Amino acid sequence: MLHVIATPIGNLGDLSPRALETLKSVSIIACEDTRRTWRLLSHFGIPRPAEMFSYRQGNEERVTGKVMACLAAGKEVALCSDGGYPGISDPGYRLIRTCAQEAVDYEVIPGACAVEVALLKSGLPTSSYTFRGFPPRGPGALRNWFEEDRAKEHTLVCYESPFRVAATLGAALEALGDREAAVCIELTKLHERVRRGYLSDLVKEFKDVKVKGEVALVIAGGNPKFRRGGGDESVGGSGLIETIARGVCIVGDKILLCRAKGSKTTYLPGGHIEFGETGRTALIREIQEEMGVASTAGKFLGVVENSFLQHGRRHCEINLVYELTLADHTVIESQEDWIGFEWCPLDRIHTAHLLPANILSETIGGTNHA
Repeated sequence: MLHVIATPIGNLGDLSPRALETLKSVSIIACEDTRRTWRLLSHFGIPRPAEMFSYRQGNEERVTGKVMACLAAGKEVALCSDGGYPGISDPGYRLIRTCAQEAVDYEVIPGACAVEVALLKSGLPTSSYTFRGFPPRGPGALRNWFEEDRAKEHTLVCYESPFRVAATLGAALEALGDREAAVCIELTKLHERVRRGYLSDLVKEFKDVKVKGEVALVIAGGNPKFRRGGGDESVGGSGLIETIARGVCIVGDKILLCRAKGSKTTYLPGGHIEFGETGRTALIREIQEEMGVASTAGKFLGVVENSFLQHGRRHCEINLVYELTLADHTVIESQEDWIGFEWCPLDRIHTAHLLPANILSETIGGTNHA
């Protein structure tokens, strides 16, 4: 059987008892670097196995065949990398994939992984995240790589070379905007260091710093509350906007909403217009039903044109922006009250981006249903 073993990413005390017993019992170890694995074995007093050879980038195809032959002969083989899980941004995927395709039994022995450690150390949301390995090196490719995640709300985790931290943070800032992030260095090791802040601050901090050791970057998703100032751009002289959640902003005692203009403007994202309603009354009802907050409709402000890159293709959308006033000075008691509101994202509206309302015939509270 093949035993896929997660090894410590820094602190040797993180090797699990199960992994320890497996390394003692197998007759063959395929590892990324035989010298590092031998140091691990020596630390725990594990004798050298009958056979130990390198399984690394560059020889995976050839050595995969060798390991498969050993498994076919009934031998017990351990697969490990220099740290963390084999196959997770480390050699191992090809062998694991071959075993799966050929119905060869294998087990995974859990242990340390820099992805989860970095995610938890960052203090950013953990409910939904994406790990994307190492980003590309070219400036254009790097920027496009980040732009694919611009509108997504999941937390992004990636690895990076210590020599490219500042450049990668700069590309992330350019593509994603100024949102919260964390730079995790030498996790679980003696000189572990985690720097948290907004991307613009981290770019300045690491601009002229020589980073040593392994690095993981964690960047907040597209939820406006993780942007600097929560989306603090002014709209039409209304002053500072405090972003509360997706597609909803508060300006003083007013609510600012944004929704996509589709082919059927009689439908509201997350809801609909009922028989006998106007766009105005539908908006009031949607706010009441979704959030339990009473409001009186104000006016249709205008249009925001937005384009973004997703899956390598440029997408364009038109968002309609409305202003509503809270009824009777309703108090918003908690930001959590707004989570889950299903309007489309309100993405950093600048006055320059807000086109005049009269470019569309739709008006809130008019005869047309918006």
